[in-house]
Amino acid sequence: MTRNQLRKAAVSGDSKAGLELAETLVDEHKEEEAVEVLRSCAAAGGKGVALALADILGVSGDEEYEKEAETWYRTAVDEGIPGAVNDYGSFLSLLDNRSEDAERLLLQAAQSGDTLAYGNLGRFYQEEGQHNKALPWLRKSLAAGHTAILPFLAQVEIELGDGEAAWKHVQEAMEHDEEDASLACAQYLVKFGDRHPQLSAEEMFRHAIDADGEAHFHFANWLRTEGRFDEAESQYKMAIQYGEVNAHLNLANLLEDLGRPLEAQAELRAGIEAGDAWAAVNLAHTLAEAGRRNDVPAAIRQAEQLGCSQEEIMNLWTMYHSLL
Repeated sequence: MTRNQLRKAAVSGDSKAGLELAETLVDEHKEEEAVEVLRSCAAAGGKGVALALADILGVSGDEEYEKEAETWYRTAVDEGIPGAVNDYGSFLSLLDNRSEDAERLLLQAAQSGDTLAYGNLGRFYQEEGQHNKALPWLRKSLAAGHTAILPFLAQVEIELGDGEAAWKHVQEAMEHDEEDASLACAQYLVKFGDRHPQLSAEEMFRHAIDADGEAHFHFANWLRTEGRFDEAESQYKMAIQYGEVNAHLNLANLLEDLGRPLEAQAELRAGIEAGDAWAAVNLAHTLAEAGRRNDVPAAIRQAEQLGCSQEEIMNLWTMYHSLL
């Protein structure tokens, strides 16, 4: 069918036509148009488009679209669309204060045999710092043939101190030219570089940056541990340009250590503006230490608004009330 024919069929409730047209529009970077087509298709009674619609809305970066995405994910789950539970769980794993729901859904998807959920559940546990829980799921994902998981598996094995397994998977990731392979190699060399004196962690970090600008953040962290503070500052600023929210907090800590407190506070405020609750937590402590007691409550409220845990908020208020 021509595009006009596809559109006419889609808005009449033809799900197959709607999905085909939406896929074409997304490939052309016309996501908003794809959303309207799928909405119209669903409104006309089309079934099976909810997951595609949710996936597009979920990565839009728009808060209202993200709220709508959750509604469509629920519809997709109710309709029994394959992959819906996994995708819904993966979406929730990226949201503040939804980790319990994300874990529940990803576990449900993995236990049902959705092999994509193996890796997503492993990555969820990895991001939560639960490396022992992450390891079996990442290994199960690899066994199911998902080689893209290799760098993350290696990173978890590095954290757990299993250098032999980590090196094996770093090499396999490099051989498969997987994204993040260079970064995993750099992180391996930071911890186990004495086993491979002919290889350079810095060189691998630079390869990782060339492959993916998000590696600036990890390179900056390493430079800081090496005492190369000027270079670390520059890399943190590059990481911020690439959208790494956590880089504001790390840069603020570096600036504080360098005796530049006003710049550090400005960076914490930039982190808050970017949505980092921990930047607000640190700002509250920084203001308290600077004797600016009256400014602390505003920072605590910002931390709460950004989704900081109630336990941490209570600790902040206790700290505030202890100030004389």
